[in-house]
Amino acid sequence: MISPLDSKASFEVEGETITLRLNFRSIALAEKEGIDILNGGGIGLSSTQAAILVKCLAIQEHPNFTEDHTMAIVARAPEALADALVELFEGYSAKGEPNLGKAKGRKAQVK
Repeated sequence: MISPLDSKASFEVEGETITLRLNFRSIALAEKEGIDILNGGGIGLSSTQAAILVKCLAIQEHPNFTEDHTMAIVARAPEALADALVELFEGYSAKGEPNLGKAKGRKAQVK
């Protein structure tokens, strides 16, 4: 049986572990918000768009997060978030999506 693609990355913000997941659900949630993350839509996002994307990626592990929580993550830990996003996409691409490997080594940018 084919196993689903599901990547996971965690990082710390003010002593709290934040876990992001990249799978069909998070991709669909982001797409619903107008962010097509599989086609480069996550590069160069504004801070508010980044907060929405983080909410989409974090909602499975942190169901009570609001946009205010995720905006705080974007504002307080942009480097840790960028590193976690790179890890998340590298993990996802390693599991079967070769075109995503192009993002290797690139930091996510938050304006």
